[in-house]
Amino acid sequence: MIFISLGTTLIPFPRLIESSLEILSNTRQEIHIQHGNTPVESQSKSIITTPYISNSEMIEEIRNANMIICAAGEATVFQILQNARYKPILFPRLKKFHEHVDDQQLSIAQYFEKKDKAYCALDSEQLQQIMNEYPVLEKNNHLRKETNKKIIDKLIRFTENL
Repeated sequence: MIFISLGTTLIPFPRLIESSLEILSNTRQEIHIQHGNTPVESQSKSIITTPYISNSEMIEEIRNANMIICAAGEATVFQILQNARYKPILFPRLKKFHEHVDDQQLSIAQYFEKKDKAYCALDSEQLQQIMNEYPVLEKNNHLRKETNKKIIDKLIRFTENL
């Protein structure tokens, strides 16, 4: 199962939906999409959409996913890093496309890519490249609790300075 999460930001994020669904158009896997305020149009019976899910449902989706593609909001990224079996593909909302008020998600995605905890895609071409190689990529080693604490503290300091 492939899990796509756009988070709960009020601003729609069609760039992630359009890029993902175009690339995944021939997949045989079921796709679960948590889309928030972004409309999703699909006739496929293998695509299950919901605007919002509970925290426990989110964790269940993350744990069951063979691939995760998501926006790079802090809460989503932390849930994924703590619960995913594979490294997520972070597709940050960008200010230049009016998807967010700033580029904090870009900084978060690049930070975790640099730490080798996630992949970062900024456009459909990069997303396609990562997804083409994804079946042979390594499983995510869950972060140790002390590593989580350090990263969480850094992220808190980072977001406080925005």
